[in-house]
Amino acid sequence: MRKKYLSALLFGALLVASTGTFTSCKDYDDDISNLQTQINDVKTAISELQAKVDGGKYVTDVVKEGDGIKITWNDNSSSVIETIKGADGTIVTIGENGNWFIDGVDQGISAKGEKGDKGDKGDQGEQGPAGEQGPAGPQGPQGEAGADGHDVQIIDGYWAIWDAEKGDYVKTQSLAGSVIAVETDGGYNFTITDANGEQQTIFVPTSATMGYIDILDYDQVNYAYPTYLSSMKALYGINEKDVTYGPTGSQKTLAKGLYMTLDRDLMVVVNPQGTDASDYAFNLMNSANQDTELKFKEAVPYEGDALLSRATSANGIWVLPHDFTRYEDIEEARTKNYLLFKENDNSAYALSLTASLNNTTVKTPYDLKAELKKIGTVNVYLNNLENCAVNVEYAPSINWTDPTQDAAAVYDYWLTFEQSADNLKDVQLYGAEIVNDGHSFRYTRDTGVNNSVRLVYNYILMDGTVVQGDKAPQFTAYMHEEMAAEKELTLNRLNVALDATLISKDYPEFTHPNGVWAEIPADAKVFALNTEAYSLSDLLTQMSDVEKAVWNSAIEHNSVRVDIIGGEGDNNDDWQNWANAINVGYQIKDNAITFQFLVCKDYDYNFKLNNAYQLTFTALDEDTQTPVASIVLPFEFTQPTLDITRVDGEKAIWVSDTELKLYGDKVTKDGKDYMYAPLYEAFTTAYEKKYSAFVPNAEYYFLSLKTRNVYDGLFMGTPWGGAGTFASLENLDYSATAEGWATSIDVENVQLKTPIAIHADYKFYGVYPATEEQVKDFTLQFASLLGDAKDEDIVTKDPDYTVHNVTREVILDDEDFTLVDALGDSFYLFDGVKADGTIDNRSDMNRRQGFEEGTEGFETTFKLAMGTAGQEVTNVTVEDINGDPLNINVLLGVAGTATVDANGTITVEASKNAGYYENNYTKTNGWAAATNNSNAIIVTNLPAKQANKPAGYAAVPGGIMIQLPANVGTTEPVVLKFELIDVFGVTKTLSVTVKAAK
Repeated sequence: MRKKYLSALLFGALLVASTGTFTSCKDYDDDISNLQTQINDVKTAISELQAKVDGGKYVTDVVKEGDGIKITWNDNSSSVIETIKGADGTIVTIGENGNWFIDGVDQGISAKGEKGDKGDKGDQGEQGPAGEQGPAGPQGPQGEAGADGHDVQIIDGYWAIWDAEKGDYVKTQSLAGSVIAVETDGGYNFTITDANGEQQTIFVPTSATMGYIDILDYDQVNYAYPTYLSSMKALYGINEKDVTYGPTGSQKTLAKGLYMTLDRDLMVVVNPQGTDASDYAFNLMNSANQDTELKFKEAVPYEGDALLSRATSANGIWVLPHDFTRYEDIEEARTKNYLLFKENDNSAYALSLTASLNNTTVKTPYDLKAELKKIGTVNVYLNNLENCAVNVEYAPSINWTDPTQDAAAVYDYWLTFEQSADNLKDVQLYGAEIVNDGHSFRYTRDTGVNNSVRLVYNYILMDGTVVQGDKAPQFTAYMHEEMAAEKELTLNRLNVALDATLISKDYPEFTHPNGVWAEIPADAKVFALNTEAYSLSDLLTQMSDVEKAVWNSAIEHNSVRVDIIGGEGDNNDDWQNWANAINVGYQIKDNAITFQFLVCKDYDYNFKLNNAYQLTFTALDEDTQTPVASIVLPFEFTQPTLDITRVDGEKAIWVSDTELKLYGDKVTKDGKDYMYAPLYEAFTTAYEKKYSAFVPNAEYYFLSLKTRNVYDGLFMGTPWGGAGTFASLENLDYSATAEGWATSIDVENVQLKTPIAIHADYKFYGVYPATEEQVKDFTLQFASLLGDAKDEDIVTKDPDYTVHNVTREVILDDEDFTLVDALGDSFYLFDGVKADGTIDNRSDMNRRQGFEEGTEGFETTFKLAMGTAGQEVTNVTVEDINGDPLNINVLLGVAGTATVDANGTITVEASKNAGYYENNYTKTNGWAAATNNSNAIIVTNLPAKQANKPAGYAAVPGGIMIQLPANVGTTEPVVLKFELIDVFGVTKTLSVTVKAAK
């Protein structure tokens, strides 16, 4: 290939005289100090190019711009590599005459190098036929390279070009610092050369670099049914002698030999979709990493029914047309192929498709297989051509081939006209002619409108069998006046999450041209995703009045067809694309079309996610069933958006997305205590109407027990039964009473804070599994409001309290404590007083705070100091301030009354430890302590006292009196640790530090 150099010279234009001498345009001695800075700027530009390539960009155009080179990228952005100021950009090429050309001007100096030494001889390729050239034979392995030819070089930092007459390079006087763009396979090599002759080269691709390749598991190009990739055939035919074939005057020759080909063209999906697959070489490699030598022609973009010539594919789908490999030595080839496919030892090689470009190779998994098969008789059956136009070339359309697996054995074909007198007369009358070496035909006169001619499809197999004349299949080509040119509208790619909604199975307002799944259960749920309404204005303006009338009639009578192609991997097993077309409906309203995609777990097939598809909606002429117009919608569905999310309720709290705590109520069943919890609060988004109607997807969201543990209680109404116990969210029970919540566990597991491992399994619409990120497994814990309270939320407000210096007591009430449960709500230890002076019972106070006694907070009988009067308090221990136990008894005191004499002396009722008094002299009231114990702490629960308004005494809230013994010194603070206990037997420690007055 003739190379093209697009060069931005850093120093001076390259001037070439006919004598081969060079003259500098300018003396640069004065500019040396400015040289390195400018060269560094160019190097920076090259680094920036590399960064863009590393970021996935590829180049769409490279041109000169001023003194530099302009690069246009695939996102329409551009980069310009500036040259040293004063330099000219130059395009250097080698002309057809072998001379150097600068900006298109022949310099008169030969650029052709001397012929290199001949490389080692490769295996002989197929001999070309005499006369018109036949299909090319396989190229033999390349011999060792001969000596290089002579490109532009740099010598001592200056440009040098090869002078063939002198047999040597001629050094010019132009410094060679430059940027050169050399077009090569798949892109450009950009080379920067500084004044010292040092070079830096990067490769910039002209298409996206292939990331992966996948093969569609059917061949829509050749067949209309599944042809599984695990049962491909490596066809071979043996041609014992040279065979001449073809129409008289342009015959070809099929040379003797053994011919091999794959039994099909392959359809592949490449990613990213901007990849130009035609740049890549494709090979089928066996699992021993040997090339099977099953050849492919250059990859062709696949767009619906049309194979495009441009190197692009809107949906990332390409066709690899099978090609033929010829071996001259038949017996050697048979042995070689058995070894390549290992058909002789029942251990056939697995195959992988590889795509290679430069140093990049992409491979599919080794999940392909091709079995050697010798071809036999092949019969070809053709479709008639229904809608031919004038001066348009048409190739034959194969309906099917018998046997189908040998269809690819047709090596070549040529068309002739059926030789009856009537048909030949029509051929002349309508101006029908065969063109393109017999591969197509066309009408050249309007007289063919509404008429037809018959053609013969003659063909030769790769084993030399020729089927022609009256033994060859025929087809009829009809020409019609209207609709000869189908209109097409291609819509922008639809790439959305498959967020569908439940619809009625009557499919209101949408038409389903391919029918619907009729055998789904009556109660099956069908979900639909409706697209936006796409305007048809551009399509309709292309139509004549007659065409519009035909279009309107086709739409009115549902004379339409929906075709689906695409979808990688297993999506194409059992012809799923045909089935998926049943899942598509449409609505045309106000000159706009809306498509409807259906999903149902009871469908045989649903669309795959993250797969490239293309929908083609075709309106058909009702009379001829020929296409009127087509609407093409490339589309891809991604993971649906999570609709049933995890939210906090009043008693169901998600500590994280993997930890759920339920704060339930105590229920006694058959003499045993349980916590029943409202699990439904954790999934309120599963309800369409709060706690009464579920969203359609709720039945597809399952929770199950992951472990083998069996717990005493219920899980959504079902006894905990070990691993596998499961239920859908539709089993969530809402109830106004705790017993109806149907999710419970025994209180022993509440006390143990047992984590229960739950597996969450959700399939959107019963079809698409949620990702692990969307729906995670979690642990469920039945938790106590008291037990889960933070330690810093169950404390006294002051660090310590000093007792009375004589009677040595301190009285505390709820105002002296910070008491907050796990949900952040305050609760109380004692009865309080209302604003009107009446007593506010603790149970009422706690109920208002959501710490209801008897069900989720304290038992109604709970007191801060528990036990029998005059005996040890059962729920308190004593420590010093270092946390070491103190050997001091704590006795439960008794509250009574006290009297006050005229001297103000308060006397507590006999045998009582605390007495309530009302002082008529000072109009004060409160609690007074009796004489303290000599060696025991006395703790007395104090009830609240209602206000005595007539006498002028205020209400007194409940509390507790702590009285230190006489043997506790003033330097010895003591810490009383009260154990708070709730209805589930869960405890929490409340520490109170008291000390004697000095």
